[in-house]
Amino acid sequence: MPPSESPLSKPLNRPLNRTPLVESSSHGSRGAAPGAGALHGAARRPLFDVAEAARRTRGDIEGLSRNAAVRGVTIDSREVAPGDLFVALPGSKAHGHEFVAGALRAGAVAALVEPTFPPLPADLEARAVIRVASPRRALADLAAAHRRTLRCPVVGITGSNGKSSTREFVARVLEPLGDVVQSVKSYNNDLGVPLTVLRADAETAALVVEMGTSGPGEIARLVEIARPTLGIVTNVSAAHLQGLGDEDGVAHEKASLPRGLPSDGFAVLNGDDPRVAGMARQTQAHVLTTSLGNWRADVWAADARRTARGIEFFLFGKGRMFLPVPGLHNVRNALLAASCGLLHGITADQLRAQFRLVRLPALRMQRLTIGGTTLLLDCYNANPASLEAGVEELAARPARGRRVLVQGDMLELGARSADLHYAAGRHAALHALEGRLDFLWFVGQESRAAYDAAVESGVDPAKLGWAPSVDEAAAKPAVTLVRGDVALLKASRGMRIERLAETLRAAREQEARNDGAGPGSRRVG
Repeated sequence: MPPSESPLSKPLNRPLNRTPLVESSSHGSRGAAPGAGALHGAARRPLFDVAEAARRTRGDIEGLSRNAAVRGVTIDSREVAPGDLFVALPGSKAHGHEFVAGALRAGAVAALVEPTFPPLPADLEARAVIRVASPRRALADLAAAHRRTLRCPVVGITGSNGKSSTREFVARVLEPLGDVVQSVKSYNNDLGVPLTVLRADAETAALVVEMGTSGPGEIARLVEIARPTLGIVTNVSAAHLQGLGDEDGVAHEKASLPRGLPSDGFAVLNGDDPRVAGMARQTQAHVLTTSLGNWRADVWAADARRTARGIEFFLFGKGRMFLPVPGLHNVRNALLAASCGLLHGITADQLRAQFRLVRLPALRMQRLTIGGTTLLLDCYNANPASLEAGVEELAARPARGRRVLVQGDMLELGARSADLHYAAGRHAALHALEGRLDFLWFVGQESRAAYDAAVESGVDPAKLGWAPSVDEAAAKPAVTLVRGDVALLKASRGMRIERLAETLRAAREQEARNDGAGPGSRRVG
């Protein structure tokens, strides 16, 4: 940035002088916090009736509750609430048909079932079943039809990394508009997206939908269901290569979101990622780019810095902002959310206040403190880019003790898995050799390549460990954490490496008991 420019004074290159999609109001969110509760709208207002559900899914009704109001939709019989429509899906271990009677007795007014479902028993004739060729497809059709009745803005979010964090940021930023509905957990596939859409109703102020993929064509179908008015792409990296081939394949799949936006919609693109920035040529929507450091972007930030409580940064012309979360990479997620907010009439003061309220989803740089030891659980997902960001954050983090990396397998990397794990090991080893990481513990069969890379790089063997599985790592921990240590646990979800947190907790508690046993020692914990 030229010396004469200030992050506080540089305006947008293309001022957002269009009318906001929704006018900002002074009231706060009238519903539960985004993502809170089950998969139902907060107010449980009627969405449609059973007969309308049958029409939308081209199904045949059996039973007497055809005029009953449907107030929610669920695929889990354990979460049924009165007024729900239960969708009976086939599963690998059990078929949803086995749970229909229980769901109806728990208060569901109807169930979507396959044609082979037996007749309702006499005590459930007051309820109904809707027979459809495919309950999974019917769920998508039901959501797509419901989406056409909504008048609120719909924000779609995709990318290789940061989808859930960005979704949380966007939902928080839009809260001044009123009730915001967002995807819960990581409901971002052909089941999760329809369920999210079906939580919105006429009173919803904004709908925020996360969109994931593991194979070609999946995001395009999700876009057809949710019909977003604004699309956000966070980044493109080596993720789901088993289904998408390479980074170009990932980019083509992610670009399905901006390609599917309407001409009066908005594509908000991470301008720091060349593949994402290139998607501007593939959309008919208005385009905004974001950047951490490049003042030529539409929405940019500068002077990002870590603090003891989170991250501070300057937002172009809007003042200094604070995020109470770790990870400088989250500034880029915040910029995407800020763009969305500005387009919907959110002011700089509202942005500043809402950013202070953001929280990361579980297992995304989730911070646990155990007797003076800090654990960072970033193990909902992992690919080379997200792992590198996590390692950089750990290496830069202040610690009174050691910085310990616990790195598990990155899954679904296909034929390039060994090479990518080896490169990840080299990256971690560089930090260890320069004194920014103090112990590297690799877990999993794929991560053996990372361990070998660290050995070949010359890392002291006393600062290295490897275990072929999480169970074996838990049985024979390679490191015992003590007060002041900071440990990052990073791996793909399938590894469930967060189980090691309990092992590390137990080791820390045992160390605390040992400290308290000696003369003059102080018990900690």
